Amino acid sequence: MKTVIFDMDGLLVDSEVRAIKAWREVANEYGIPDIEALFPYMMGTNPETRRVIFEKHYGTAYNFPECNEKVRDLAHKYEEEEPIPLKKGAKELLSFLSENGYKIGLASSGKRETIERRMKGHGLWQYFDVVISGEMVKISKPDPEIFLLCAEKLGVSPSDSTVLEDSPNGITAAKAAGMRPVMVPDLYMPEKNIAEMAYAVYDSLLEVKTAFENGNL
Repeated sequence: MKTVIFDMDGLLVDSEVRAIKAWREVANEYGIPDIEALFPYMMGTNPETRRVIFEKHYGTAYNFPECNEKVRDLAHKYEEEEPIPLKKGAKELLSFLSENGYKIGLASSGKRETIERRMKGHGLWQYFDVVISGEMVKISKPDPEIFLLCAEKLGVSPSDSTVLEDSPNGITAAKAAGMRPVMVPDLYMPEKNIAEMAYAVYDSLLEVKTAFENGNL
């Protein structure tokens, strides 16, 4: 069975840059140094995993729950002021996959309400056969739980599933799930170990669509 599982933030929508902007603003307010060093590790994770990463780096010198809530509120404010744009090729790729009989899943560490709002707002919601949000799993990426649950709900084998991801955590999770990880980097190019995990690395979702059309995926 032809199956493709998508991440959302940084892959389908250009949201990561706003999350980083919010974290920088909060870090400046609280005097948190070197917050940029944590961004590659926190991308694609749920709040609990972010807390572990944050406190491993800073200890308990800063109130993570309070900071995280302020970041979330700021990100919502930015989105209200200006809707988050789609990434290039998102609609074209989803339309192609749907028209060609692929099962399509979405597995995001984000909240269900956020996923639904963004996907419906951009007219993409109807493309997904299954949507798995961060509340539905106990452990966040880079653990494979979210992708394994998505495959289970889709009724497909993990080995028959291609995962599209922008973050190192997502690629690691897809590989651990026994799936085929395909990376479309967003803000950070993959380090060597992540690039080696990926089946392929493309510059955009339009390139991914061309790869499917040509039988390379």
